[in-house]
Amino acid sequence: MLRITGIALLTATVVAILGCGGGSPSPAPASPPPAPSISISPTSAVAGGPDLTLTVLGSNFLGETHNFSQAVWSANSSNTLLATTFVSSTQLTAVIPSALLTNAITGQVFVQTGDPMGDIPLRKSDSVSFSVTIPSPGVPSISSISPTSAVVGSPDLTLTVTGANFVNANRYHNVVAWSVNGNDTSLATTFVSSTQLTAVIPASLLLNPTAAKVSVQTWYFDNDIPTSVSNSVSFSVTSSGAFVSNSSATRRPEDMRQLAANPVLEWNQTAITAALAADQTTAPGSATQGGSGIYLAYVHQRSKHNRPSLSLVRD
Repeated sequence: MLRITGIALLTATVVAILGCGGGSPSPAPASPPPAPSISISPTSAVAGGPDLTLTVLGSNFLGETHNFSQAVWSANSSNTLLATTFVSSTQLTAVIPSALLTNAITGQVFVQTGDPMGDIPLRKSDSVSFSVTIPSPGVPSISSISPTSAVVGSPDLTLTVTGANFVNANRYHNVVAWSVNGNDTSLATTFVSSTQLTAVIPASLLLNPTAAKVSVQTWYFDNDIPTSVSNSVSFSVTSSGAFVSNSSATRRPEDMRQLAANPVLEWNQTAITAALAADQTTAPGSATQGGSGIYLAYVHQRSKHNRPSLSLVRD
């Protein structure tokens, strides 16, 4: 009985000693260093540009194999890790890929440091804004169009538009518009340069006499309305005019194309003689001196499918 009492007393004594701080205290966990502030250069880019190298300045950057700093792009609640190069403890470079620069947007850039595979959360810097912008092009303007008229029944016609501030970049593009009585028709438009466009007026728009207005619209991507519109230039579809083949080959009247510049053609005398002998109405369109002088040929179009009359006047 005395032995049991002694063992119990000894156990109680040991517990009392340990409970009173007889052991070594555990060390307090080290507090993480404060999140560094960063700055970036550049702070903006134009939409549609190539990959962009960003310089990040800050402090406490790391470049170890499993403990490193990496720049992060954050936009629309999504984070994208950027390919990052460690330069020093105060500088990194990072590449923003062109895929992130396609549209106008404001993203946030920050740096996270640590071991991505470790148990300790990555330390993050503050965030800095980066803007992707789309500069608005200038308002287009038309100085001239060629031709300025067509005859009823003409085939598809290619229009050359000369002016300024034409664009085909950064998702902006131009469309040549054909307007009659306030109704606009978009023409198939080809960008040639900042000062020239070509557009096709389809034959369906040349079926009846009309006075049309031609303008240039600037559109952004798939917006519902143009961002700007040029001045308008007049184009006339007339009921009569002269026709001639577009080459020196013999063609039937149905194949003849419009003479936009002048209904009076100067043909070589030999070509005129050959055309009359063959009872055709086509000949080369250049003004050349014949053996007996220059002959002027007037082509009178009676209807689309009838043979026109040919009048010759010797100069």
